[in-house]
Amino acid sequence: MKIIVMCGLPASGKTELAKKIAREENKSSYRSNVHVFDLDVNPDLDSQLLKSKNSYDVYIIDGLLLINNDYIKIRDIFCDYYFHKNLSFEFHYFIPNREACLNNDEGRRSKNSKITIMNAEIEEPNVKILSSYKDKKINVKVMNHETYIKDGFDKFKEQQSISDYLDSDTWSRGGNHCNCWGDDYEIRPDVPPDENIDNFPELNEFIEKICPGLSYELKQEFFEKTVFIEDDSESDYYGGREYKSFFRCNIRRLYELMDERELIVLGQIIK
Repeated sequence: MKIIVMCGLPASGKTELAKKIAREENKSSYRSNVHVFDLDVNPDLDSQLLKSKNSYDVYIIDGLLLINNDYIKIRDIFCDYYFHKNLSFEFHYFIPNREACLNNDEGRRSKNSKITIMNAEIEEPNVKILSSYKDKKINVKVMNHETYIKDGFDKFKEQQSISDYLDSDTWSRGGNHCNCWGDDYEIRPDVPPDENIDNFPELNEFIEKICPGLSYELKQEFFEKTVFIEDDSESDYYGGREYKSFFRCNIRRLYELMDERELIVLGQIIK
């Protein structure tokens, strides 16, 4: 079992890295499942583990963890709860850059973290201390990360919990399915949708959520300047294959267009 712990000041990039690691671990063929605990939302890790019905291969701990006593508490909770398992800990430590954190914190939440960013004590995880638990030797690794100043787009993505692209539902371009003798049967294609915002409801809803009340014409302009058609296919056990297409929106380009029209300032949505 692997426990990955984020360590660092507010707005240093912990949550972004936690999400990235979760995606990568979920894609790994030798990992069956990953669970993320956000201690800023619910700091009671003991009760969360007790309520958890499943035992996960990878746990990712995100939250305001700053000093070795914090890291030791995380280690002890997992070592006590999973005493029968072979545990390894990976601490991701963000080297403090208070100026960068203050910049990144602007508009991130309704209330800022300025006092904590400017005054909190922070320590690099001590491998020697953390790797010794009672009479056990624990596998501990520390990885250091620079804290960078995020640009407006990075803040925007974090606020909206979105990646670089937004995809529509797919439509079929046809294909084939087979029986046990390998005979082919045609899958008829769908009628391709017209290229307009009405046929990309996910984008329409996203734009409406962040900038409510925009005109249809402006949303259609955003569609035309940010959306392209992406092709994909999938096959199955019996030799069937279906070709699909979907709309994909370039979120960075959408952000730039909104910014040009002064709908966004410093990564914040103007409402």
